[in-house]
Amino acid sequence: MTAYHSPAQLFAQVQQQNTSPSQTSDVQNRSSGNQHQQRLLVFRETGYAFSTPDRIKCVLLCSSTKKKAEEAKLSTDRRLDYIKQTLRNNSLKEGQHYHVHSLLSTVEDNQYRMMSEVSVTFFKTDVYERVVSLLVEKLAANIQVSEAVFYVSPEKRSDLRRQACLDAVRNCRTKALSVAQYMNQTLGSALTVREENTTEMVGNSPTQEPNAAQSKLIYQQSHHNHLSNDGVGMDTTKTNMVPIHQRIADATVSVYVNVYVEFEVTERTRKVTSTK
Repeated sequence: MTAYHSPAQLFAQVQQQNTSPSQTSDVQNRSSGNQHQQRLLVFRETGYAFSTPDRIKCVLLCSSTKKKAEEAKLSTDRRLDYIKQTLRNNSLKEGQHYHVHSLLSTVEDNQYRMMSEVSVTFFKTDVYERVVSLLVEKLAANIQVSEAVFYVSPEKRSDLRRQACLDAVRNCRTKALSVAQYMNQTLGSALTVREENTTEMVGNSPTQEPNAAQSKLIYQQSHHNHLSNDGVGMDTTKTNMVPIHQRIADATVSVYVNVYVEFEVTERTRKVTSTK
């Protein structure tokens, strides 16, 4: 995640705060001898922050169809054990990074089908690439991998909004300092800071909350698939795979925050040197 200054239109205004007659006596009582009205610098600025996806969701599926239920279970368990060992070797923990679901059902010709599904959430793209490539290489046709869903987690989105807001306020203060120095005035504290609106974009479109169900689960089409010699369901559907770099770009979240800030400014006092 990176936050940086984004050029934006500058809206600046020097104001003298109006004081009603009923307030005049109170002001004089609080600061007697101060004859200057409060002056303000007003800015509206935009802050920007973005993040590439920090979550990758995919589903690994292995299944087996046998005449006996126990044979179907044993055949699937061998592949499932290898999948879980591979995940552990890459510091992925069950219950935290992945969940396993298994279901035994009957199919045609009085056979039993055992289906095991491993739903994995990766935190790093390189780990996702390494794990999936290894499993496909070692298990070949005995494993099915869903198309991955790349997205930015809710925690990261919240941090992006915070970073963009701070970036906008920082932009306001930087320009306020420059304007105050140019006008030979001293910039005081911020009297008002208001976030006016926030815009989130995913890729080039307005943001939507990620839905893990977007993952195209291959097992949903398994009843249309052919069976290999050992009874493992094979997906013969051909899909157009989107390159990983394009999916990362499409899932990148950008946040823009507009803020309104009022700064107090005062005239610079000149030191009077006494002459003897």
